[in-house]
Amino acid sequence: MHRIMIEPDRAKRHIKSIVNGKVKPEHSNERSILPECQANPISVDIQNIVPKQSSCCNVPVLLSLLVLILMKIVLESFTSCTPMVSRYYFGWESQSSGVYLALLASLVLPVNVFVANVSRRYDDREMILVTLVVMLVGVLGFLVYSEPGVSYSESRFIASGFIIFCSCNAIEAPTMGLLSKTIPKSMASGILNAGLLATEAGAIGRVIGDFYLSASAFKGIERVVNLTFEPMALMIVLTVLGATLTYRQLQPRYEDEEDED
Repeated sequence: MHRIMIEPDRAKRHIKSIVNGKVKPEHSNERSILPECQANPISVDIQNIVPKQSSCCNVPVLLSLLVLILMKIVLESFTSCTPMVSRYYFGWESQSSGVYLALLASLVLPVNVFVANVSRRYDDREMILVTLVVMLVGVLGFLVYSEPGVSYSESRFIASGFIIFCSCNAIEAPTMGLLSKTIPKSMASGILNAGLLATEAGAIGRVIGDFYLSASAFKGIERVVNLTFEPMALMIVLTVLGATLTYRQLQPRYEDEEDED
Protein backbone atom coordinates (compact mmCIF):
# COMPACT_ATOMS: atom_id res chain seq x y z
CA MET A 1 0.00 0.00 0.00
CA HIS A 2 2.83 2.36 0.86
CA ARG A 3 4.57 1.60 -2.49
CA ILE A 4 1.47 2.45 -4.44
CA MET A 5 1.19 5.82 -2.71
CA ILE A 6 4.77 7.06 -3.53
CA GLU A 7 4.90 6.04 -7.24
CA PRO A 8 2.73 8.98 -8.45
CA ASP A 9 4.86 11.46 -6.47
CA ARG A 10 8.08 10.06 -7.96
CA ALA A 11 6.60 10.31 -11.42
CA LYS A 12 5.62 13.94 -10.83
CA ARG A 13 9.11 14.85 -9.58
CA HIS A 14 10.70 13.18 -12.58
CA ILE A 15 8.46 15.09 -15.00
CA LYS A 16 9.15 18.37 -13.20
CA SER A 17 12.93 17.80 -13.34
CA ILE A 18 12.74 17.19 -17.09
CA VAL A 19 10.79 20.45 -17.58
CA ASN A 20 13.33 22.44 -15.54
CA GLY A 21 16.25 20.99 -17.53
CA LYS A 22 17.81 19.06 -14.66
CA VAL A 23 17.46 15.72 -16.40
CA LYS A 24 18.50 15.41 -20.07
CA PRO A 25 16.45 13.13 -22.24
CA GLU A 26 17.86 10.39 -24.38
CA HIS A 27 19.86 11.74 -27.38
CA SER A 28 20.12 8.61 -29.44
CA ASN A 29 17.05 9.44 -31.48
CA GLU A 30 18.07 13.10 -31.87
CA ARG A 31 21.45 12.14 -33.25
CA SER A 32 19.87 9.86 -35.79
CA ILE A 33 17.67 12.64 -37.11
CA LEU A 34 20.46 15.24 -37.44
CA PRO A 35 20.81 16.61 -40.94
CA GLU A 36 23.38 14.86 -43.04
CA CYS A 37 25.11 18.16 -43.73
CA GLN A 38 25.90 18.60 -39.97
CA ALA A 39 27.11 15.04 -39.57
CA ASN A 40 29.43 15.30 -42.60
CA PRO A 41 30.11 18.95 -43.47
CA ILE A 42 33.08 18.06 -45.71
CA SER A 43 30.82 16.61 -48.41
CA VAL A 44 28.77 19.80 -48.52
CA ASP A 45 31.89 21.99 -48.75
CA ILE A 46 33.27 19.95 -51.65
CA GLN A 47 30.02 20.37 -53.54
CA ASN A 48 30.21 24.13 -53.04
CA ILE A 49 33.87 24.26 -54.15
CA VAL A 50 33.28 22.72 -57.57
CA PRO A 51 32.57 25.54 -60.03
CA LYS A 52 29.60 25.24 -62.30
CA GLN A 53 30.85 26.08 -65.79
CA SER A 54 28.80 26.07 -68.91
CA SER A 55 30.14 24.27 -71.95
CA CYS A 56 30.34 27.49 -73.98
CA CYS A 57 32.62 29.11 -71.36
CA ASN A 58 34.75 26.06 -70.59
CA VAL A 59 38.20 27.17 -71.72
CA PRO A 60 39.93 23.74 -71.55
CA VAL A 61 37.23 22.10 -73.67
CA LEU A 62 37.26 24.86 -76.29
CA LEU A 63 41.06 24.87 -76.52
CA SER A 64 41.19 21.07 -76.73
CA LEU A 65 38.76 21.04 -79.64
CA LEU A 66 40.72 23.83 -81.34
CA VAL A 67 43.97 21.89 -80.98
CA LEU A 68 42.35 18.74 -82.39
CA ILE A 69 41.06 20.66 -85.42
CA LEU A 70 44.43 22.34 -85.99
CA MET A 71 46.28 19.05 -85.67
CA LYS A 72 44.07 17.37 -88.28
CA ILE A 73 44.41 20.35 -90.63
CA VAL A 74 48.21 20.17 -90.56
CA LEU A 75 48.39 16.38 -90.76
CA GLU A 76 45.88 16.07 -93.61
CA SER A 77 47.54 18.83 -95.63
CA PHE A 78 50.97 17.31 -95.13
CA THR A 79 50.06 13.75 -96.09
CA SER A 80 48.05 14.93 -99.11
CA CYS A 81 50.66 17.29 -100.54
CA THR A 82 53.71 15.08 -99.95
CA PRO A 83 53.42 13.00 -103.17
CA MET A 84 53.03 15.95 -105.57
CA VAL A 85 55.58 18.17 -103.76
CA SER A 86 58.21 15.43 -103.68
CA ARG A 87 57.61 14.68 -107.35
CA TYR A 88 57.85 18.33 -108.36
CA TYR A 89 61.01 19.22 -106.39
CA PHE A 90 62.90 15.92 -106.18
CA GLY A 91 61.47 13.79 -108.98
CA TRP A 92 60.28 11.06 -106.62
CA GLU A 93 58.17 8.33 -108.13
CA SER A 94 55.02 7.07 -106.52
CA GLN A 95 56.96 4.18 -104.96
CA SER A 96 59.40 6.53 -103.22
CA SER A 97 56.57 8.65 -101.86
CA GLY A 98 54.78 5.52 -100.67
CA VAL A 99 57.89 4.27 -98.85
CA TYR A 100 58.36 7.66 -97.19
CA LEU A 101 54.75 7.78 -95.98
CA ALA A 102 54.98 4.15 -94.84
CA LEU A 103 58.04 4.99 -92.75
CA LEU A 104 56.12 7.87 -91.20
CA ALA A 105 53.15 5.61 -90.44
CA SER A 106 55.44 3.11 -88.72
CA LEU A 107 56.29 5.78 -86.14
CA VAL A 108 52.74 6.04 -84.79
CA LEU A 109 53.11 3.29 -82.18
CA PRO A 110 56.58 4.33 -80.92
CA VAL A 111 55.43 7.94 -80.61
CA ASN A 112 52.37 6.92 -78.58
CA VAL A 113 54.51 4.74 -76.30
CA PHE A 114 56.86 7.66 -75.76
CA VAL A 115 53.96 9.99 -74.98
CA ALA A 116 52.53 7.47 -72.52
CA ASN A 117 55.82 7.35 -70.61
CA VAL A 118 56.27 11.12 -70.62
CA SER A 119 52.69 11.72 -69.44
CA ARG A 120 53.55 10.15 -66.08
CA ARG A 121 55.88 13.05 -65.30
CA TYR A 122 54.22 16.03 -66.96
CA ASP A 123 50.73 17.47 -67.13
CA ASP A 124 48.62 17.43 -70.26
CA ARG A 125 48.86 21.20 -70.64
CA GLU A 126 52.66 21.10 -70.54
CA MET A 127 52.81 18.41 -73.19
CA ILE A 128 50.34 20.29 -75.40
CA LEU A 129 52.41 23.47 -75.28
CA VAL A 130 55.70 21.72 -76.00
CA THR A 131 54.21 19.69 -78.85
CA LEU A 132 52.68 22.80 -80.42
CA VAL A 133 56.11 24.45 -80.42
CA VAL A 134 57.66 21.36 -82.01
CA MET A 135 54.91 21.33 -84.64
CA LEU A 136 55.61 25.00 -85.40
CA VAL A 137 59.30 24.18 -85.91
CA GLY A 138 58.39 21.41 -88.34
CA VAL A 139 56.00 23.63 -90.32
CA LEU A 140 58.56 26.44 -90.55
CA GLY A 141 61.18 23.98 -91.75
CA PHE A 142 58.80 22.61 -94.37
CA LEU A 143 58.30 25.98 -96.05
CA VAL A 144 60.08 26.93 -99.27
CA TYR A 145 62.30 29.98 -98.73
CA SER A 146 63.84 30.11 -102.20
CA GLU A 147 62.38 31.43 -105.41
CA PRO A 148 59.79 29.27 -107.20
CA GLY A 149 61.48 26.58 -109.23
CA VAL A 150 64.81 26.86 -107.38
CA SER A 151 66.28 23.86 -105.58
CA TYR A 152 64.56 22.80 -102.36
CA SER A 153 66.57 20.85 -99.79
CA GLU A 154 65.54 17.20 -99.83
CA SER A 155 66.98 16.49 -96.38
CA ARG A 156 65.05 19.43 -94.91
CA PHE A 157 61.88 18.16 -96.58
CA ILE A 158 62.32 14.69 -95.05
CA ALA A 159 63.31 15.92 -91.57
CA SER A 160 60.52 18.50 -91.40
CA GLY A 161 58.03 15.87 -92.51
CA PHE A 162 59.10 13.58 -89.68
CA ILE A 163 58.74 16.41 -87.16
CA ILE A 164 55.28 17.38 -88.42
CA PHE A 165 53.97 13.83 -88.50
CA CYS A 166 55.33 12.86 -85.08
CA SER A 167 54.18 16.06 -83.38
CA CYS A 168 50.67 15.75 -84.84
CA ASN A 169 50.37 12.21 -83.51
CA ALA A 170 51.94 13.07 -80.16
CA ILE A 171 49.62 15.98 -79.41
CA GLU A 172 46.45 13.94 -79.83
CA ALA A 173 46.85 11.88 -76.64
CA PRO A 174 47.33 14.74 -74.13
CA THR A 175 44.63 16.78 -75.86
CA MET A 176 42.12 13.95 -75.58
CA GLY A 177 43.18 13.43 -71.97
CA LEU A 178 42.59 17.08 -71.14
CA LEU A 179 39.24 17.02 -72.95
CA SER A 180 38.02 13.95 -71.06
CA LYS A 181 39.06 15.42 -67.69
CA THR A 182 37.57 18.88 -68.14
CA ILE A 183 34.38 18.22 -70.08
CA PRO A 184 31.20 19.01 -68.06
CA LYS A 185 29.35 16.11 -66.50
CA SER A 186 26.28 16.94 -68.56
CA MET A 187 28.32 16.27 -71.72
CA ALA A 188 30.27 13.31 -70.41
CA SER A 189 27.46 10.90 -71.32
CA GLY A 190 24.76 10.70 -73.91
CA ILE A 191 24.99 11.55 -77.58
CA LEU A 192 27.00 14.77 -77.32
CA ASN A 193 30.00 13.36 -75.42
CA ALA A 194 33.76 13.77 -75.60
CA GLY A 195 34.20 10.98 -78.14
CA LEU A 196 31.71 12.51 -80.57
CA LEU A 197 33.19 15.98 -80.16
CA ALA A 198 36.70 14.70 -80.85
CA THR A 199 35.52 12.75 -83.90
CA GLU A 200 33.68 15.74 -85.33
CA ALA A 201 36.65 18.01 -84.64
CA GLY A 202 38.90 15.63 -86.54
CA ALA A 203 36.47 15.45 -89.45
CA ILE A 204 36.23 19.25 -89.61
CA GLY A 205 40.02 19.49 -89.57
CA ARG A 206 40.37 17.05 -92.47
CA VAL A 207 37.80 18.93 -94.53
CA ILE A 208 39.52 22.27 -93.92
CA GLY A 209 42.94 20.79 -94.70
CA ASP A 210 41.83 19.27 -98.00
CA PHE A 211 39.97 22.42 -98.97
CA TYR A 212 42.98 24.59 -98.17
CA LEU A 213 45.29 22.37 -100.20
CA SER A 214 42.93 22.32 -103.17
CA ALA A 215 42.56 26.11 -103.08
CA SER A 216 46.34 26.56 -102.93
CA ALA A 217 46.84 24.31 -105.96
CA PHE A 218 45.02 26.83 -108.16
CA LYS A 219 48.02 29.20 -107.79
CA GLY A 220 50.42 26.61 -109.17
CA ILE A 221 52.34 23.65 -107.84
CA GLU A 222 55.38 25.81 -107.05
CA ARG A 223 53.37 27.82 -104.51
CA VAL A 224 51.39 25.02 -102.91
CA VAL A 225 53.69 24.55 -99.92
CA ASN A 226 53.88 28.17 -98.83
CA LEU A 227 50.24 29.00 -99.50
CA THR A 228 49.16 25.95 -97.52
CA PHE A 229 51.51 26.00 -94.54
CA GLU A 230 52.13 29.69 -93.94
CA PRO A 231 48.56 30.26 -92.61
CA MET A 232 48.91 27.07 -90.56
CA ALA A 233 52.09 28.39 -88.95
CA LEU A 234 50.17 31.54 -88.01
CA MET A 235 47.34 29.46 -86.54
CA ILE A 236 49.82 27.45 -84.48
CA VAL A 237 51.38 30.66 -83.12
CA LEU A 238 47.95 31.98 -82.12
CA THR A 239 47.10 28.66 -80.46
CA VAL A 240 50.35 28.73 -78.48
CA LEU A 241 49.58 32.25 -77.32
CA GLY A 242 46.05 31.24 -76.33
CA ALA A 243 47.31 28.21 -74.41
CA THR A 244 49.92 30.36 -72.65
CA LEU A 245 47.40 33.00 -71.58
CA THR A 246 44.94 30.40 -70.27
CA TYR A 247 47.59 28.06 -68.88
CA ARG A 248 46.25 28.04 -65.31
CA GLN A 249 42.78 27.05 -66.49
CA LEU A 250 44.01 24.07 -68.52
CA GLN A 251 43.71 21.52 -65.74
CA PRO A 252 41.12 19.11 -64.34
CA ARG A 253 38.70 20.30 -61.66
CA TYR A 254 40.02 18.02 -58.93
CA GLU A 255 43.40 19.74 -59.23
CA ASP A 256 41.68 23.07 -58.56
CA GLU A 257 40.15 21.61 -55.41
CA GLU A 258 43.52 20.34 -54.18
CA ASP A 259 45.14 23.74 -54.75
CA GLU A 260 42.42 25.51 -52.76
CA ASP A 261 42.76 23.06 -49.89
